[in-house]
Amino acid sequence: LNSAMFAIPADEARADAVRDIWRKMLALDSTMNSLRSRVRRREKALADDGDTPADASSDDDLGDQHSPLAAATHDRGDNVTRDLLQLLLDNEYRTPLGVRDILEAASGSKPSQGAHDPSSLTEQDVVSLLPRFAAEGFITLVHDHDGMVVTDMQRLRMARLIKQRQAGNLGQGGKRRRVESRQSKVERLLSASSFLESQKQRTGSQIAATITTHTAVEKSLLRKFKAIDGKSIREFCDYGTAEDCTKARRASVRCRKLHFQKIIKPQTDESLGDCSYLNNCFHMDTCKFMHYTVAPADERRIKAEEEKSRRRALEQRRVVRQARADGISTELDRADLRTYPAQWIQCDIRFLDMSVLGDFSVIMADPPWDIHMKLPYGTMEDEEMRKLPIPNLQRNGYIFLWVTGRAMELGRQCLKLWGYRRCDELIWVKTNQLQRLVRTGRTGHWLNHSKEHCLVGSKGDLSQFNRGIDCDVLVAEVRETSHKPDEVYGLIERLSPGTRKLEIFGRQHNVQKNWVTLGNQLEGVHIVDPVMAQRFQDKYPEPLEVTQTKLLSGKTPEELAIAQAAAKAKAAAQP
Repeated sequence: LNSAMFAIPADEARADAVRDIWRKMLALDSTMNSLRSRVRRREKALADDGDTPADASSDDDLGDQHSPLAAATHDRGDNVTRDLLQLLLDNEYRTPLGVRDILEAASGSKPSQGAHDPSSLTEQDVVSLLPRFAAEGFITLVHDHDGMVVTDMQRLRMARLIKQRQAGNLGQGGKRRRVESRQSKVERLLSASSFLESQKQRTGSQIAATITTHTAVEKSLLRKFKAIDGKSIREFCDYGTAEDCTKARRASVRCRKLHFQKIIKPQTDESLGDCSYLNNCFHMDTCKFMHYTVAPADERRIKAEEEKSRRRALEQRRVVRQARADGISTELDRADLRTYPAQWIQCDIRFLDMSVLGDFSVIMADPPWDIHMKLPYGTMEDEEMRKLPIPNLQRNGYIFLWVTGRAMELGRQCLKLWGYRRCDELIWVKTNQLQRLVRTGRTGHWLNHSKEHCLVGSKGDLSQFNRGIDCDVLVAEVRETSHKPDEVYGLIERLSPGTRKLEIFGRQHNVQKNWVTLGNQLEGVHIVDPVMAQRFQDKYPEPLEVTQTKLLSGKTPEELAIAQAAAKAKAAAQP
């Protein structure tokens, strides 16, 4: 007989399979409900008989009493274990957490009512308890170049254990005794993770460990861009002043972060609170609101640390010079060879012949856009911005163009006209002196602006640039008008280390190593590069005074004097 005569249609077979699965699911659900009912009846019976102690702890959470976690609890006491677990839970959003991060969080945390002071946790406590927590499955622990790092936590299990530890499990006579669990073995089995869930958790831990471990390329980049000039990042204390920090921490060890000190003047009224503009206030001498300065003790400590770092940097450079004299090349030596001194030209961009400058890998511009507001500097018309000879300055590389809200679309048009493709956008989030978000900025027609945008354009061959090192958000303090954050220079230097860079519309505080700065608020002409100096001399052979007059006004001194006289005569002729 033909076997096809007895074949079951595919749709009917699929329907039968679905029905079988549905029946099995209903049966399993019924079994689960029955087991839960039995568990509730059992708990009720134990409660009525008084057999269930109020401080009973769950074997599912505590594990074997002879486990590493239980041993740690007996050796160090409940307080240290509970404090460390609570500290990890409170700082879960900050993961990954290293030992140093945990100790800093402990020094700044406040003990809850009736609880042990978490600031008494020592490094030995953390180092000894973290592996035991990991062995019990409460946390995921990895090891990197900084030591142990917590990458993941089982929040529910940790919270249950903390609650049980707060209740305590001391028996009569002060001796610890093992108590019965409220949940039966069936309930523990129901709440246990399945094989698939365990596999997913294990895979997630492996991924987290891989992500938090630096690759060889990342380690090489860290060594390459490590600061060697004595500068380092210093963090401000979350409590603000040193007095508030001491009261909140209640610790004898001095906080190593920076603190502020209140500036009290005769007109100051502390009840009014902090000034909205703080150190950027235009009327600080008469303002009645509170202002701050960095605490003198912290300033002295900063200067001492900077002097120590400066001496260390000088010693490194001495070693490099000695190695250079011996014919030995070092990584620091190669970095010095790629460094150009700061150079600048005081000029009006519209009147400078850009051909004297040469080619640059990165260009940054902060144009004086006409934003229809009163500004402490002159502005340029939109059409003048479009006609700037930017294409002649670069063949391959990036341009960073700072824009305002009104000039956002105009900036994109300029990039396209200059031959660039907009490839990214950098955002500067502004903070005030107390490192809080600026909410009363001086810009914005309808809403107060707390951020600025910088368009990033690219052109040509970009294979020699470092990608993927920095992110597209800068969080930095606001200073005087149009003063952009210094962090952007480090970002650009890491993008293209040791190359010639150009900043247009800069001021004296903008001059940097490896940069040529152009602007009408600079101080004279300072060119060190012999090739560029020769091109500049060939283009402008006149004396420096005449050259500067031409660069700033587009006229010779004689032409400028005639124009000024004509303007005065015209003004005098008007009624």
